Amino acid sequence: MSLVLNKIFNIILVAILVAVVVQRVSLWRKSSAQKGTSVEDLQVNILNPDGSIHPEQLVVPNKKKVLIFWATWCGPCRLELARVQKLIQNKEVSPKDILVVSSYEEKDVILKTAQKREYTFPLAIDHEGILANKFDVVATPMTIFIDQGQVVDVSTGISLLIERTLRHFLNETSPVAGGSQ
Repeated sequence: MSLVLNKIFNIILVAILVAVVVQRVSLWRKSSAQKGTSVEDLQVNILNPDGSIHPEQLVVPNKKKVLIFWATWCGPCRLELARVQKLIQNKEVSPKDILVVSSYEEKDVILKTAQKREYTFPLAIDHEGILANKFDVVATPMTIFIDQGQVVDVSTGISLLIERTLRHFLNETSPVAGGSQ
């Protein structure tokens, strides 16, 4: 009997591993297809600390930008954004170079969460998911690196190297090298 249970357990474990690999390959292929996408004409809705919203051009000419899609309920997002916040507090990156986007969530929930976690980076609200659809966001956190008005790299899921990657990308004069993490 225990041999049969052991065999069933192994089959389930292999099935889970295969599902994870298929998902990661799918995300990698999707992120590879996004590279080179122009974002020069996109506008975002910036969520101010007082709850007001103002439109802003996503890309400033000759300026790099990092978009991070997140959700207030997302555990990995919380870890990732805490690391980004620490980089900003240590003045290793400028908050002007980062935009954190919440899609499909209510303004009050986003504000309350950001205040509770003491986020100081700019927040954008994507209530109807227009940006999420533009960038094919299927999982959070999702980090998009933009240089010269084009997507140059995309990373989905928590990144073990987010601090190094952000410092390198935002502080170097050349576009980020290599593929997704």
